[in-house]
Amino acid sequence: MAVIDSRDKEALAKLQKMSGGGTQAVIDLVGATETATLGVASLRKGGKYVVCGLFGGEIPVSLVPMAQRCIAIQGSYVGTVAELKEVVALARAGKLKSIPIETRSLDQVERSLQELKDGKIVGRVVLKM
Repeated sequence: MAVIDSRDKEALAKLQKMSGGGTQAVIDLVGATETATLGVASLRKGGKYVVCGLFGGEIPVSLVPMAQRCIAIQGSYVGTVAELKEVVALARAGKLKSIPIETRSLDQVERSLQELKDGKIVGRVVLKM
């Protein structure tokens, strides 16, 4: 976990070096155009950018690279600063459990959809082609 000044000209290079080629996730507590641009640019393939800050910036994102890199952008406006600190401490301590992910063959699509409708899916189901 790191805090980077988005105004630093070397910010992206620093993030990529620290993360071994790109960040898995970014939590933007500011929500400015500069922090959003840096956060999204730093994501590795499959990465997730979460904005909590309400500064009022914009995210200049081209849709083609977004799809090619399989990145997700999500907003979040829940909790207090104290709760955020608690969650970050839990994450640092490795006490947050991962979401269960089950892989199934494509011929299980009907069963998977029915289980999803019935609320029987815990976590995620990935269908392999």
